Amino acid sequence: MLDARPPVLEVTNLKKHFPIKKGLLRRTAGYVYAVDGVSLTIRPGETLGLVGESGCGKSTVGRTILRLTEPTAGDIKINGTNITHLDKSALRPYRRQMQIIFQDPFSSLNPRMTVYDILTEPLRIHRIGDGDARFERAKELLDMVGLDRSSLRRYPHSFSGGQRQRLGIARALALSPQVLLCDEPVSALDVSVQAQVLNLLKDLQQALGLSYLFVSHNLAVVDYVADTIAVMCRGYIVEQAPKAALFKDPIHPYTKALLAAVPDPDIDRPLDFAKLRSGRFSEPAAWPAPFGLNDGDAGTMTEVAPGHRVRMSGALVAQEAA
Repeated sequence: MLDARPPVLEVTNLKKHFPIKKGLLRRTAGYVYAVDGVSLTIRPGETLGLVGESGCGKSTVGRTILRLTEPTAGDIKINGTNITHLDKSALRPYRRQMQIIFQDPFSSLNPRMTVYDILTEPLRIHRIGDGDARFERAKELLDMVGLDRSSLRRYPHSFSGGQRQRLGIARALALSPQVLLCDEPVSALDVSVQAQVLNLLKDLQQALGLSYLFVSHNLAVVDYVADTIAVMCRGYIVEQAPKAALFKDPIHPYTKALLAAVPDPDIDRPLDFAKLRSGRFSEPAAWPAPFGLNDGDAGTMTEVAPGHRVRMSGALVAQEAA
C-alpha cells in the first residue's frame, strides 16, 4: 500500500560536480561527478538509510541537501517548498527544519565552548528566546539525550566519545527540526556505545516524530534503524527498496557484493573472498547486463516490485519500451 502522506523532504535529480583544476592558470580540465542524479523521498517519521563504500558520494548528498555544499543541479524541497536556489537570508528559516549529526563527536564540538554555549548557540543565531528560556532549553536537551544537567558548565574534552555524540545530537535538536541528517553518527564509537546511541535515536524519533536520512557504510547498523535503504555507488543510487525486500532479494550486482561482504557470526558460513575479489563491483561499466553503465549513460531507475527500484542501462530500457 502506497503511503499517501506528503513528504517532509523530497530531492529530485540532485547533482554535485566538483571541477578539476590544472595548470598555472588553474583552468577546469574536467569534473568529479560526486553526486549524479540522486532522487530521494522521506516522509514524516521515516528513516531512509543511504549506504555504500567510502567515496561513493553519501556524505556529499547529505551536505548538498542541507545546502552546506551548493548543488550543481536538481531540486530540494522541504515540506513542499523548493529551497534549492534560496539566498542565505531566505534559507535561514528552513535551516531550522533540517539539522545534522556529524561523524566525529569530538572535532564537531568547539573545545573552547562549554556545553551550555554549544547547546544554546543555535538559539542565539536564530534569535530564539531570552537567556532564561535558553537555559531551560539547554537543560531540557540534556534530559532528552540522557546526560546530567550538571554537565552544562563542562567542556567537551571531559566527556567520553559516546557522551560527546549525545551532545552533538542534543545540539542538532535545539531548533526542533523535522529532519536529521545522521552522517555516520556511530562509526567512531565502540560497538556497545553504538547500540546505546542507535537506541537513543530510535527513542527520539518515536517521541518527536523525526525523519532521518541515515548515512552509513555499515549494513548491520542501517538494517537496525532504517525503514527504506538506498544503495549508492559512484554518485548514483543503484537500488532502493524497503529493508526487508533489499536483504531478502537484492537485485543489483553491487548490492549483492555489499551484502556478501557482511561477516556472519556463524563459523559455518565464512566469507567467500574469492567471490568478492573476482568482480569489479564498483565499476559501472563492468556490471553485467542489464545493469552496466557506459560513459554518457546514467541509466534509469526501474521499478521491479512495489517500492523496489533498480538502476538499469538506459539504452536497454529504451529498447524494451520501444
